[in-house]
Amino acid sequence: MNMINAFFDGISNASNGKFNPKRTLFSLFLFLFFCLNTMFGQSESHYNSWSRLSISNELSNNFKSEVEFQLRGQNDSSIENNNPFHNELMQSVRTWLHYKYGTKFTFSLSPFAYFKHAAIINTESDKSKNHSYEIRYTFAADFKQKLISNTTFFNRLAFEFRDFKNNNNENVHRIRNKIGLKYDFNKKWNISVFDEYFINTNSPDKKHFYDHNRIGIMAGFSPVSNVKIDFGYIAINRLPKNKIETMNENNFLVMLYYTFKNKK
Repeated sequence: MNMINAFFDGISNASNGKFNPKRTLFSLFLFLFFCLNTMFGQSESHYNSWSRLSISNELSNNFKSEVEFQLRGQNDSSIENNNPFHNELMQSVRTWLHYKYGTKFTFSLSPFAYFKHAAIINTESDKSKNHSYEIRYTFAADFKQKLISNTTFFNRLAFEFRDFKNNNNENVHRIRNKIGLKYDFNKKWNISVFDEYFINTNSPDKKHFYDHNRIGIMAGFSPVSNVKIDFGYIAINRLPKNKIETMNENNFLVMLYYTFKNKK
């Protein structure tokens, strides 16, 4: 209830001309987090931590290269431990080349990405399972369109080829599409909400065409022009490849972006 009151207090202050971007952003973030956690927290859930460091280099006005490092942790459900940092979940490194076409479109190619996956821990035996190793190739297209003052619609469509190297995992052809809205409070602060849907186009048994769905809220802060920090929450409904029932995950994110600007 305090979260809901904080949200409406922030909106009321903004409408009365007492706009405080940090307070309003925090109030809205708490409100949406409360809504998502209520929807996805009714049944047994997993708790994960996601972190990412992305370093980009502007090659020209249109081209940019990027290298991305990810580290994810998970709780230990076998002992009812909800600490999202308790066990490893995933490590990865990925390269990108981005091409900006006009003001609305960006096309991205990841020619190489390496992932190390740990098993999702449901029982004690899951802790001793071998890691899975994956090489991934991705092509993505981003579209954004300003709607009204400070509000932008965005859509990202991506095609992934997941080449697994061990554990008798079959390669996966996956399509993912993210749709959302971003609101800029000012040049430094923003907030976004989105829904991202994943499907496996080559599911051999036709029962795992659905991979998972992500509903998220992210807050962004840019202290200087070449540094950006995103933090937020993503609720995931996932269908594991060896099961016929979905599971829920609560994911807490922190992502840091650094860009080497193109010196004109």
